[in-house]
Amino acid sequence: MSSPDTPAAPDLESVGARRLRWNRLLSFGLVGATTTASWHFLVIYGYPLWVIIPVMAAQSSLGYLGMSFFVGTWFGFFAALRGPEGDPHHPAHRARDLDPDTRIAILMPVYHEDPRRVGAGLGAMWEDLRRYPEATRFDIFLLSDSRKLDSCVQEEWIAHVLSDAYPDARVVYRHRASNAAAKIGNIADFLRRWGAGYRYLLMLDADSIVPAESVMRMARIMEGNPRIGLIQAFPSMVIRSTLYARISRFASAISLKVGLYGQLFFYPGKGFYYGHNAIIRTDAFMAHCGLPILRRKGPWMAGKPLSHDFVEAALLEGAGYEVWTLPDIDSFEELPTNMIDDMQREVRWMYGSLVWLRIFLTSRITPLYQARLFTSTINYLNPLFGWIFFAMTLFGVRYVFEHPLRAHAIMRQYALLFAFSFAFLIFSILTRLLLPILYLWKTRTARLYGGVVKLLWSHLLLFFYGLAIGPIFMTQYTRMLWHWIKGEKMHWGEQNRADRGVSWEEAFRHFWWVSATGIGLAWLVWHFVLAPMTAFARTILHVSAWKMMFWYVPLLSGLIGSVWLVRFTSREIPWLNRMRWFATPQEIEPHFVVTGTLRLEPVMAARVPGHVRADDAVRDPWFALRHRRLCAERPAKYAFWQPRLEGRSFADLSDGEKRIVLSERRLYDLYHRDAWLADAQAGGSPEKD
Repeated sequence: MSSPDTPAAPDLESVGARRLRWNRLLSFGLVGATTTASWHFLVIYGYPLWVIIPVMAAQSSLGYLGMSFFVGTWFGFFAALRGPEGDPHHPAHRARDLDPDTRIAILMPVYHEDPRRVGAGLGAMWEDLRRYPEATRFDIFLLSDSRKLDSCVQEEWIAHVLSDAYPDARVVYRHRASNAAAKIGNIADFLRRWGAGYRYLLMLDADSIVPAESVMRMARIMEGNPRIGLIQAFPSMVIRSTLYARISRFASAISLKVGLYGQLFFYPGKGFYYGHNAIIRTDAFMAHCGLPILRRKGPWMAGKPLSHDFVEAALLEGAGYEVWTLPDIDSFEELPTNMIDDMQREVRWMYGSLVWLRIFLTSRITPLYQARLFTSTINYLNPLFGWIFFAMTLFGVRYVFEHPLRAHAIMRQYALLFAFSFAFLIFSILTRLLLPILYLWKTRTARLYGGVVKLLWSHLLLFFYGLAIGPIFMTQYTRMLWHWIKGEKMHWGEQNRADRGVSWEEAFRHFWWVSATGIGLAWLVWHFVLAPMTAFARTILHVSAWKMMFWYVPLLSGLIGSVWLVRFTSREIPWLNRMRWFATPQEIEPHFVVTGTLRLEPVMAARVPGHVRADDAVRDPWFALRHRRLCAERPAKYAFWQPRLEGRSFADLSDGEKRIVLSERRLYDLYHRDAWLADAQAGGSPEKD
């Protein structure tokens, strides 16, 4: 029960509405100013009204989203400096100890992941968690959807290794015979079997690592706030060390937290869910987060929604529960280590997000989350608007060179407007660059990024890197969108979380057409845009062709050099580590669970090498002793299959038949006995632990 001193729950609706009024007032004011400036530019360039009006409509709507984020960044900066202690509406003020009957399930769903990394992460988390007396309330579930039999054997082997290494932990391994509905179906299967026994679920991903203090803090906040349905921790990127991963990790560390504090300030209790590193109220999730089966229509995906996490948060909030994204609660995850693996993840996210157009208007979702789902979807249409605006600037610049006297006169007449636009552009860039650094300096945490000087230098390099890489993503997004419109799937290969260098062949295969696009655009700029630049125009406008070409360098250089950039950033650059460029806190002062994961990964690899196969499951007595406890005796199944398998060695069976043997205790005992006798007759004995 709450103590008499526990603060009462605030009226978050009125708090958020009052704050949002300021956000909208400032955002609409800025959008109005920038849209007015763009209107004048289009008129100056001589565009007709049938072009100006739709462009202004698109800019004002998309511009509002950008300005809302811009305003939120400033408020987030001050909210971050204040911290949760200074926020009277933060749910941590009502946290309390766990009730005696509270139980929490730690869920690790896997699908063809590296079981050694999974085991190392779970082992490090348990070593950290068992320092708390409440650790006995937690059970670990390794939920497998893997289809490859060897992967399933290795996953189960890792679960047994964890059980032996940590006898105070309860580790349950569950493999589904059918992986229908993918991760959604995997979690639903758990909820049907065990959900009623747990008050909360700690949802992980295969690369998740959550410190014990974060786990306990989230659990205690949930316990003291029965209106909360979900708490999402802040995921920091760790471990991976390619240049691409290092830069991505640095960008995430310095920019996301301030933005999330802005979201928390304007939308208290209405946060996001990323699908992992979060704690969930089980009964609320079971009652309200069922998702529809979608039928295929045109380009739309069929089956369960892919990007289900945002939808589940929306359904919880629509049912009256609070959803909190708390940037002051740390957790860790890995990230793609090269651009190709990142693009593969983006394809999945984009296809999943576009499906939201089919479900965002459901009555179970409030208008706020309907707007979020809709805007998150149309964000993937931004590349199309980007190409439209780029084309318009090409025609606009050509118009200026064809009419230099008129353009010069207009520039003088609207000098103030041009100055305002340029000043606001510089102000926006400086805000993005300096606010996160100012926050780190004010909180005295810049040392965790290598110091103020290296932090500034790294951030400046990140800015120019973003200018080069942005057009590459815009081009690839356009291609993804085109495939989606045609109702086709894009295939980039299987997700790989390890540090992986990209070969020239692979980089060229995926990005040659991006480089070709850059070369084509460079030719277009030189021969179409700059062609009308006569000596008279250069004299009047005080520019040269090479000076004008310089403004297109950030866009064109990234596109033209995309193949090289993809390969180069997939490499590890050791001297960057020594110089501490793009350094992050978990590199300077790593958390126990991060170092523990790195320490345990080779231990797990030694216990369960990558060459372990299904045949080892019937040969190894250590594994057999533990596996038998997971097998049930099914007399009918045994009577049907025993005569059909009699006289055939395990190695000669198909994968389906091997699965049957591994799932029925008496069949398994027969094959384990035969393998053990064969090894004994060969003069050896099965390798024992």
